[in-house]
Amino acid sequence: MLLIALALALGSIGVLGGASVVLTRRWWFDAPVLAGTYGLLGVGLIAQLEWVLFWIGPLLGIACSFVVTTAAIGVVVRARVWRAWRSWAPTALLAVGIVGASLGLALMYGGASQPFVTVAARFRYEPPDNVLQHLFEDALWRGVNTTGFFELWNGSDRPPLQSGLLLLDRSLALLIGVPRSAQVYAPHVLAVAFATSVVAQLLVCVTLTALLRVIGFSRRSAHLTLLFCGVTPVFFRNIIYTWPKLMCAGFALGCVTLLLHVLIHQRRFDSSRFVAAAVLAVLAYLGHGAVAFSAPMFLLIGILTLRLAARRERVAAVAAALLASAAVYLPWQLYGTYRDPFSGRLMKLYFAGIRQPTNEGLLHAMVRRYDQQSVGEIVGARWHNLGHVLNLDPSGHLAIGAQWVRSVRDQDFYDTSWALGWGSILSVGLVIHLLRKRTTWWTLAWSPTRGPHASAVTVLLHSSLASVAFWIVTLYSGRDAIVHQGSYVWIVILLAVPFAWYSERITGLGETLIALSLVYVAVCYSERGPTGTTPLNASGLTMIYLGAMVVIGSFALLRRTESVTRHVLQGPVYEQPEPSAVAVASNDGDEHRHAEAAGARRLG
Repeated sequence: MLLIALALALGSIGVLGGASVVLTRRWWFDAPVLAGTYGLLGVGLIAQLEWVLFWIGPLLGIACSFVVTTAAIGVVVRARVWRAWRSWAPTALLAVGIVGASLGLALMYGGASQPFVTVAARFRYEPPDNVLQHLFEDALWRGVNTTGFFELWNGSDRPPLQSGLLLLDRSLALLIGVPRSAQVYAPHVLAVAFATSVVAQLLVCVTLTALLRVIGFSRRSAHLTLLFCGVTPVFFRNIIYTWPKLMCAGFALGCVTLLLHVLIHQRRFDSSRFVAAAVLAVLAYLGHGAVAFSAPMFLLIGILTLRLAARRERVAAVAAALLASAAVYLPWQLYGTYRDPFSGRLMKLYFAGIRQPTNEGLLHAMVRRYDQQSVGEIVGARWHNLGHVLNLDPSGHLAIGAQWVRSVRDQDFYDTSWALGWGSILSVGLVIHLLRKRTTWWTLAWSPTRGPHASAVTVLLHSSLASVAFWIVTLYSGRDAIVHQGSYVWIVILLAVPFAWYSERITGLGETLIALSLVYVAVCYSERGPTGTTPLNASGLTMIYLGAMVVIGSFALLRRTESVTRHVLQGPVYEQPEPSAVAVASNDGDEHRHAEAAGARRLG
């Protein structure tokens, strides 16, 4: 049943994304590399619509699911999206392969009938946060009150975006025989909810690939980088442990991608992309509130983008972005006001260290809590936060001997620098390199030169580090600067960008780091977890094998598509208004630029 549910989730979200790409073609027509980002924007808006309609009435939500999916299928078929398979098939296959291998690793010792529980206890005992989105979705499905729907959690404590996707696929699951009256923990219902949650985390692959291509990395480098992320524990563990952290990172990276494209590749300000970026940032926050710690990144890159605009155009763009963002966020605010009053639990946890639900206002709670601390205690808490990020005292956590595997799993889960693995070393090296080259980020401008845009890489690294610093300083407690209490946006950027930079310059480095990461995973994550001594499961091993074969196939397909189009372009330059201008502007025989751009434009 889990495989059927995965096929349903991949098909439904894929069709919605494809239809969104087609319907938004006027906004990405000049830059096909952004097509997937606009597709993700459409998926997020549909997920938002779904949970709102289920709040109004479950039957209305179910009807909308079928209408939207049917319409999306019609749009995809009419546009013949499959004709542009060279642009999306390799990445899609790689993502599917990573998911297959990750699930196989999680199910090596059985437990497919209770996937949420199995995954939460596979590598170490995790809290039940991965099931909260499903429980909230089930309450909306039944039209019952969500106050106190799970222990002390209220529906309004966790943003609803992933639940919207779960409601969509649960409606479609009626077609494969899952009854509407099925209980929340029924095996078929769990399979659909888990599969959709996993696919929701895969959305980060779309915008990560687009971001790397916009910066100027080759398709092969972007593909290899995605695989590197996929074999890093912090990435694959959060694909299968399905709290919506990676999904949020996907929407946030979409925001960054659109803004950077304007900065790097366009000679003038584009208000439509600025507004779309603002909406993507709001959708990221509606996935999980921890994305608020990425505010310095959004502000810095957004301000750099606004510098391209005249004063009147700047005011109009900001006003339009605020209006669109408010419209998207408004339903959640109304839900928290009239249906399930907000307790602001996550924000009070982050900024005031209050773990139990309370009706006290956030600002009042912060003032009261800081008033209870001395200056020394406040400074000490920030020092402890820094220690968690930099892993300043590994001896306090890293055991020796038989407990080594368990201790490194804890390190991967909690401490940022350890969780990044090779990404930590590569990030430090790249920051030092860019400082020595005196690369600045405030002069981002379009450049026809090949290769990654150093200023764009610099602004990504600096804004990520600024966000981490903001996180360290604003967290109230000295014990909360752990990976899952922060935004995964900087996690993905610090993993991906330095790896892509060095792997494109040092032949064989990327493949070597991936091989070493696989050895680390085999040693530390193939062992039985704390759940017992059950024997190896043939299904799990088969999924690992098939996932690996799909990953290898994705690289073979990428190589084939590149040979067909004679693709040697190191960065997407699609700003020319007419396809013929691309070929004319090529002074080095790169006629394939026209072929690639035209292939993506077939969606129109």
